[in-house]
Amino acid sequence: MTTDDVRDVSLTVHAGEVVALAGLVGAGRSELVGALVGDLPIRSGTVRVGGKTLNLRTPRDAVRAGVGYAPEERKAQALLLGRSVWDNACISVLDRLRRWRFVLRSAERRLAVQFGDRLMER
Repeated sequence: MTTDDVRDVSLTVHAGEVVALAGLVGAGRSELVGALVGDLPIRSGTVRVGGKTLNLRTPRDAVRAGVGYAPEERKAQALLLGRSVWDNACISVLDRLRRWRFVLRSAERRLAVQFGDRLMER
């Protein structure tokens, strides 16, 4: 999969908005999203968040910039099916939960409870 055939795309997304891309197989939607989330290289053009140009080399770069992604095949591409709900909820922010190379379970539990509380508010 490459971004070579993705051209002339312009999107404006505001804070809090969720955008879905649709298209036929082979239309380039997966490649476009791969580039927007740092999974595929961007050959030309820019991605900006809050007016700041991003250099997305990895998905971690996108997460740190506040860019999220829910793949169409969530069961295969997004979930850790053999792990707990807490593990799945906290996986994208492990950097904030670690000291040295160890995950602080108390911090993980606090964050998971906060996520749960926020979900119950809605």
